[in-house]
Amino acid sequence: MGLTAGVPSEDETYIKTLLEFASTKELVERILEKDTQARNSDKWLIYNTINAICQKFNRKLFIPYDLFNSFPSYETISRCRRKLNEQGKYLPTDPEVIKRRAKRERAVRDWAIVTKED
Repeated sequence: MGLTAGVPSEDETYIKTLLEFASTKELVERILEKDTQARNSDKWLIYNTINAICQKFNRKLFIPYDLFNSFPSYETISRCRRKLNEQGKYLPTDPEVIKRRAKRERAVRDWAIVTKED
């Protein structure tokens, strides 16, 4: 089963999300392979992932790691938002955001199924 099996080709958000997850997985794997500290600290892994993406665009990450390390994780922030949304609170108001989140949710589920089969 391929990444885009059964998916209309015009659904660019869906395909873009699948590709984003695939390329992010490759980047994370490369960092984990080379950096043992990243294996022990998700914050260090996230910091280095963001830094690698910034370098790809010839940008620098201007947040020192010690400050970055004091931030809550992205997972914690998004889980809090999702939990509040599940309770019917602070739902998105932009119809495009609602559509995009639904497509991304479907793509993430499908990506998880495809990678589980690998």
